Amino acid sequence: METNRKVPWTVSEAISLLVVVALVTNFATYFYSVSAKAASFYNIFLFASFLQTALIFLGIFTFLRWKYRFPISSIGLHTTNIARKVFKGLGYGILLFCVVVLAGIVLQTIFTYTPQEQPFARLLLEAKNEYQIVVLAVFGILLAPLGEELLFRGFIYRALRNKTGIFWANLISAVLFSALHFDPFRFIPLTLGGMALAWVYENTGSLFSSIAAHGAWNAAMMGLLIFGSYSIPS
Repeated sequence: METNRKVPWTVSEAISLLVVVALVTNFATYFYSVSAKAASFYNIFLFASFLQTALIFLGIFTFLRWKYRFPISSIGLHTTNIARKVFKGLGYGILLFCVVVLAGIVLQTIFTYTPQEQPFARLLLEAKNEYQIVVLAVFGILLAPLGEELLFRGFIYRALRNKTGIFWANLISAVLFSALHFDPFRFIPLTLGGMALAWVYENTGSLFSSIAAHGAWNAAMMGLLIFGSYSIPS
């Protein structure tokens, strides 16, 4: 299976890329919001989202192609049976959505708290027209899953798997995935979601499966938000 193949980049390089992406995105977004005083929250959010994804692509491409001369297919982006892998991922994504919603409901019942509304949920519910909804859908269903799966499963998980084995690589990468959302109320559901996505990646050997699962999870969340106005993690 593709995930069994050793990769040349180290855990420190993987974590360094995560830190650089987070810091550059946050600093650049801050300066953009200050300099463009009339920018709406919608524009600021899109700026941060696209910048973050671009930095992930640039960073991973730099390590894979320039430093290590490693094929992009090595992280699971191989096209063999891609349709089957995508459809399998979509099915896993619906199951993942149900598990995360259930976990969120159980935690809210036990600790009797009301989670704060996420920025993405706020933008979706306050969208002024269909165009904004479509743009947010492209980000939530395609762009965010692609960037996050490349970074957390394709790059960080694979480096950790070399060093720690499957279980700890799964757990640590999932905790990092959850922590980067900066949402303490949803930390546990998001960690469970990250662990499930790493399992999908490990089980199928294809990053296309985990990308599809992540996209299906977010799509189901968007549908629930639009039709039920209930905020859950993505």
